[in-house]
Order: sequence, then C-alpha cells, then structure tokens
Amino acid sequence: VHDVTDRRRTRRQLLLQRDMSMKLSETTSLVQALKICVETAIDISDMDCGTIYLFDKSSGDLLLAHSKGLGEDFLSLISNQKRDSKRAQKVMEGRPIYIRFQDSDLPLQEARVCEGIRSIAVVPILHQDKVIGCYSIGSHTLDRVPIASRTALKTISAMIGNAIVRIRAMEALEARTSELEA
Repeated sequence: VHDVTDRRRTRRQLLLQRDMSMKLSETTSLVQALKICVETAIDISDMDCGTIYLFDKSSGDLLLAHSKGLGEDFLSLISNQKRDSKRAQKVMEGRPIYIRFQDSDLPLQEARVCEGIRSIAVVPILHQDKVIGCYSIGSHTLDRVPIASRTALKTISAMIGNAIVRIRAMEALEARTSELEA
C-alpha cells in the first residue's frame, strides 16, 4: 500500500514539475513566473501558503516578491528580511531549512504562532551555485514539511533560479534595445 501511495505521489510531483517547467518557458513576466513557482511548490508539498523573496542588489536584503495564503499583518512583518538577519544569513548558506511545529526558539516565532503556521520549508533559490533568493512554503495544518516533498522542493528551486535569470536577462535586453532606439 505504501509503495502504491509513494508511486502516485512521485508521479504527481513529476507532472507538476513538468507543467511548471512548460509554463515558465512560455512566460516573459517575472511576476507571473514567481506566481507559478509559489503555486506549484504549494501543490507539490501539500502545504497551503507560500512566499518568494529575491535579493535586492543594492541593499542585499531579501524582499518579498510574491505571496499566497498569508494574512496582511504577517506579511508586513516578513516582507523585508535584512541581509544581516538570521534568516537571510541562513538562506545565504544555500541549504533548505525545515521548521516543525515544535521548533520554538526561532526568529518571528510569535508572528508565526499568531498566523497559525505550523510548519515551514525555506528553500534557497540558486543559479550557478549563487543564492539569488528563496521561497518558503508553509502549512496551517501540518506539523512538519512532508519528507516525501523535500526533493521536489529542491528541484523546483533550480527551475525558479533559471527562470528568474532568463526573464531578467530578457528584460535587460529589451530595456537596452529601447534605449538604443530612442
């Protein structure tokens, strides 16, 4: 029974990753790409909320670029992660962070409890081994991030990184072309 369930879950995750890859290859909008990524990560992980952050080149801070399923009060507290904050420093290490319900001595713990978030995965977004942002997926019902979803969440990270770099390069090229035409 577990074997069949695992195969179904793996097949579903692979189909979601494939669909995300196809959608990302078609979009030229960074906003749309980030939305696709967060929604796919939520679906793959069976979690119910998520955010995506990008590094601000001038300040080095992590800035909230898209969110789904979170309250405005919580979002106002987490929208800007200073580069010297514990969370930003952990993200810069390039390894995913998995927060369980019973983990209690963490930054923004009080805000997390008020929002009702029970578990979180924070996954760095890498491009050519360089951290360019992160996304986090949370649950208001699950006490931990499902272990079966963790590999898929890392795979999505690489896809997101490539899409962000591609779209930014296209935007820069379009801006440069417009300057030359003016």
